[in-house]
Amino acid sequence: MLRIWDQDFENPAQIAKDPRCTATYAELLTLLKWGVPLEHAVRAPEPKRLVCWGQEFRSLAAVAKDPRCGVTYLTLAKRLAAGVPLEKAVVGKQIVCWGEVFRSLLAVSQDARCGVSYVTLVKRTKGGMSPEQATCLLPLGLEEVVDHEGE
Repeated sequence: MLRIWDQDFENPAQIAKDPRCTATYAELLTLLKWGVPLEHAVRAPEPKRLVCWGQEFRSLAAVAKDPRCGVTYLTLAKRLAAGVPLEKAVVGKQIVCWGEVFRSLLAVSQDARCGVSYVTLVKRTKGGMSPEQATCLLPLGLEEVVDHEGE
């Protein structure tokens, strides 16, 4: 017999069905198994609110998918784990290529106009090439070398 809210219950399933219990049956069982007092186990933890750009998001993945987010999900998660506030964690470096703004080099590499892989794109931009130059199948200036090799 379990007693809570000045009422006796035969088992946790009955408690979970009570509208005053905000925990699910599975959560209730797990918390009781861990030794959490019944008074605390019946209250589900409040979900963390993710508010960014004046809008509430259901998940971190939803924030990362928003076009205003300038970083990937993984970068966002790492920044938040390091204690960076959400409003600052979403700010990323914008990349301009073909006159358009991209969130990342990965986004540039996925564009149909990009003629190289993501890895090649990263290596070339780290080497000092602009994104436009780095996306060419052959880096600018090498066309002449390739033409002369066939002679």
